[in-house]
Amino acid sequence: MLMLRLPVELEKQLDQLAEKSQRTKSFLAREAISMSIESLSKKYIHENKGLSYMNINLYETLVKFFSTPVNLETESRKSKFIMFSEDGKLFVHNNKDNIRPLSTDEVDNFYKIFKETGSRSPSTYTDVTFNSSYILAALSHLKEQAII
Repeated sequence: MLMLRLPVELEKQLDQLAEKSQRTKSFLAREAISMSIESLSKKYIHENKGLSYMNINLYETLVKFFSTPVNLETESRKSKFIMFSEDGKLFVHNNKDNIRPLSTDEVDNFYKIFKETGSRSPSTYTDVTFNSSYILAALSHLKEQAII
């Protein structure tokens, strides 16, 4: 069984298609996943392979790159946040206006698991950090900027 949240606009489109096609939303969701799973697999597995084989000090890379604050968004919940570094330390300013420090240990432990699994799911990292959504978004941003 799979439960997922859809953005309001996407759910409206799914409702309309279900009504017009006289199919259930579950059927249409299965069809959509079935039609796109291969391309998603290629996209994310390819992306993760490159990152997981890199031998970098992720914390230092993040501190260096985010010396100027950058607006980002988590992949899973689309929560906006700012990542920045100050005096050699890394921070997240989340959408609830909280500033969270990210420790070297939690980023290093996150990266160790990431290199082993390549997982883009924040729940994979709950044993080492509750900030994995932010770190994953930062990794994606660095990849987009061709930093890593």
